[in-house]
Amino acid sequence: PVSSSSIIVFIATDTSFSWMRDLSSHADSMSVCNSIEVEFLSNDFKKLKNKIIVIASVLKPLDDPRHYERFALSLAKTNKYEINIIANGEKKQNEPHINFHSNGFFGKGILHRLKLQLQSVRSIYRLRPQLIIVCSLDLLPWVYLYRIIRKCKVVYDVQENYQLNVCHLADYNWSAKWRIPFIRFVESLSAKFVDHFFLAEKCYKNQLKFITKNHTVLENKTVPIQSKSRRNPIDKNKAIKLLFSGTISHYSGIEIIYQIIQQLNEQNVDYSLTIIGQVHDIKVFEKLQRLNDNRIKMIIDQKPINHQKIIAEIRHADLGLITYQPNVVNKWKVPTKLYEYTTYQLPYLIREDSHWSDVGERLGGAIPVNFHQINFKKILSKLRNPSFMHNSSPQKDSLWMTEEAAFQSIINSLLI
Repeated sequence: PVSSSSIIVFIATDTSFSWMRDLSSHADSMSVCNSIEVEFLSNDFKKLKNKIIVIASVLKPLDDPRHYERFALSLAKTNKYEINIIANGEKKQNEPHINFHSNGFFGKGILHRLKLQLQSVRSIYRLRPQLIIVCSLDLLPWVYLYRIIRKCKVVYDVQENYQLNVCHLADYNWSAKWRIPFIRFVESLSAKFVDHFFLAEKCYKNQLKFITKNHTVLENKTVPIQSKSRRNPIDKNKAIKLLFSGTISHYSGIEIIYQIIQQLNEQNVDYSLTIIGQVHDIKVFEKLQRLNDNRIKMIIDQKPINHQKIIAEIRHADLGLITYQPNVVNKWKVPTKLYEYTTYQLPYLIREDSHWSDVGERLGGAIPVNFHQINFKKILSKLRNPSFMHNSSPQKDSLWMTEEAAFQSIINSLLI
């Protein structure tokens, strides 16, 4: 409460703050009133002093785990910044230090993609950030232009090796090949305009020739939503609950899932299977919809699936399936769901004699197999063994907390 003889000052600038500080220190010598009580609106003042950061993408959802759970929440903890996420989808309610800006709704086609880009750029110019974390290659040319017009720091968050993807993945048709010269040109300019690179995979350090200066590997490790009690061995009297989660495509191994279903039926295994994730390819989507089996639950969409729904399925499953087909694109990458399954103590099948199985066995919970000849009787026996579940306890290396301090430190150094 402020007395009737007090003066309430609303701070707007550093100059007014300095003037009111002097006014307060000389209050005793003033005869205008018996006492002057100066009340500062500290929270509003801090907000004015906070640096503005933009995390921008074109097609990723506003609550994308990397943008929101890893980057935005980590920065919000410091109380130093106003973080603005520009991405796809329905507008979300703002949170302390985190504001959401939708660039539009999910869609396909060059014109729609350009529309999303322009809406993202419009938000960037309106917000006037001191630092931009660019999470889409498409936005890089626009951000280069912004940096020329207005001073700011630029971080490029490299989530994919786009040239490799376009050249080797069947998900990209022949019409996408024309983008390769554009990709090379835009990425080559990054040496002049980008202050720091974040790499989502360790292998990008050797694969991407344009990364010649400051870079930091920030893998897609898990931000647990809450502590998870230790899993119990599965009940031999209940059906085993299998899970295939994340992006669903030929690349992620959906054809192997069909083979696994056939083997489960041939070996008379009592099971249920949940398939949850985004499906880009309409043919894959339609084939999944034609699966007529009441033991298989589908939570699929051509739009991104809410990440918390995926985590909920992970927490209720007995056995995960990581069935990536090895190729030049993914050979040395680590699937995000490998970290998620490890964090939530979900054992999982993974391809034997692969980089992924090496990582999985080090973290715990991996069961390397030959997907063409799976002995489910042996696997079920292992899952019912209490010692196996004990050895599958979550490892610290699967958690984002191991990357968070480095991330916060880099952002802080760029904005000093």
